[in-house]
Amino acid sequence: MEALTRPLGKLGRATAEALGGMGYAAMLLYESLYLSAFGWRIGQPLRLRAVLEQMRQIGVDALPIVCLLAFTVGIMLGIQFVSALGEFGAQSQVVIAVAKSVTREFGALITAILVAGRSGSALAARIGSMTVSQEVDALAVIGIDPVRYLVAPALIAMLIMLPLL
Repeated sequence: MEALTRPLGKLGRATAEALGGMGYAAMLLYESLYLSAFGWRIGQPLRLRAVLEQMRQIGVDALPIVCLLAFTVGIMLGIQFVSALGEFGAQSQVVIAVAKSVTREFGALITAILVAGRSGSALAARIGSMTVSQEVDALAVIGIDPVRYLVAPALIAMLIMLPLL
């Protein structure tokens, strides 16, 4: 009987941990959006300078990589379309097909993956480094909400810059 309950126990623990992580992420999102909108009511408004700095890091610094990646994907799609449409004698339609597919479908997907990977990992590394060196605890001790100071500007910057890219 124990051989049957042990895997079920592991599955239950893994499910509980996953749901706990999702709940923590949802609360962090809620808290950062709330503090972004209503932080000024409790005397902790969102710092515009921090949002602008995050917008530069997330959007402007990622622009060359996004353009290069979109160009590369466009070339690869062009090569695939030439061989596929060549069988039907429609090679003249390759440019239109590549332009439409890159701008409509792949452009948003590439940008979202790149911003999530690049900016998300940079933000996680920054907050992790600050946690190890106890800077996050120091912010809380001096009365600054770490979510408002660290997370909310990055979230607002991503919400603004992702559609612009």
